[in-house]
This record gives sequence, structure tokens and C-alpha cells, in this order.
Amino acid sequence: MLQAQEIAKDSLSNFNTNLLLVKPLISDWSKPENWKSTVTEKSDCELVETGLREKILQYSLNFLGIRYRSSGKSPKIGFDCSGFTGFVFRNFGMRLKASSPAQAMEGKKVPVNKATIGDLAFFGKKGRMGRLLVNHAAIVISKPGEPLSIIHSASNKGIVITKVDESRYWKNSLLFVRNVL
Repeated sequence: MLQAQEIAKDSLSNFNTNLLLVKPLISDWSKPENWKSTVTEKSDCELVETGLREKILQYSLNFLGIRYRSSGKSPKIGFDCSGFTGFVFRNFGMRLKASSPAQAMEGKKVPVNKATIGDLAFFGKKGRMGRLLVNHAAIVISKPGEPLSIIHSASNKGIVITKVDESRYWKNSLLFVRNVL
């Protein structure tokens, strides 16, 4: 919880003054006097994304300890990995595909060292001819530059937090990270 407050403070201290033109929230665009643009700080957009990422983090923490359930997609019966990621993101109006291999095709790839709260980390192994075989999805809960930490539904423990570098299994099976926001 303290980490979330520190992230919010960091975002405010790195205030970016690049300007963006945005349309005002006016329902009647037929009148020329309503065509004026307003100016806002680019950092407002970044803060909105940071706020969403923080909300995803806080919401996901509510499910720590919920049991693992194959094909599970709710806290009542339990979660599998993609059921958990899909459930959390659905709460924020985002629909992810049902399986971890399908979720691994959404959004855009980001370098692991740039992974941030709310990104999705994918795990598995390399198959023939370098093909990646995804078999697990997790939500990143660390900031860029920090050791990668995830919250996920592990088949032997349910919803847990894992520091990827501290587990030989997870470290060796990490494939890539994607930003789906």
C-alpha cells in the first residue's frame, strides 16, 4: 500500500509541461463557438494512466489468498491465471481474451526492464524454431527499474505475489511483458 503512495508522489514530482490540445466536453458540436480547444498538461494524461494503474494494483491485492481453480474466473470459485487477469481488467472496463496465449497477443510488447504496474507478464517456454509457448499470465505490480514483481494465480498457492528474480522457476520461464492499457 505504501508503494502505491510513493508511485503517485513520484508521478507528481516528474510533472511534464508538454501541452496537448483536447476537445472540451461539450455535447453540441454543431455550433462554431463550441469548436474552441482547451489546453491541458500532457502530464494530466500520464496521471490518468498512473491513476488507473494504481487502481488496478489496489484492486488486485483484494484477492490475495483466493484459491486456484482450473478455468476459474471469479473469486467465488477461484481463478486460473488468465481468469484472474481478465477479472481484474474487466472491473476497469477492459475485456481481455480468455486464455493466457490469447492475452499474450493483446497490447504492445515492452522491455522487461520498462515493465510497470498494470502491465501483463507472460511465462512459458521456447518451442521448436524459437516459437514461444505461453502458459501463464500475471499482472506486474512493480515499477520500471525495480525487480519484477507480479500478482497471479499460481496452481499450487492461489493468488500470490511473486518476485520473479527470487524464483528460479518464474525467472527461467519469463517470456515477455505487454502493455494492454
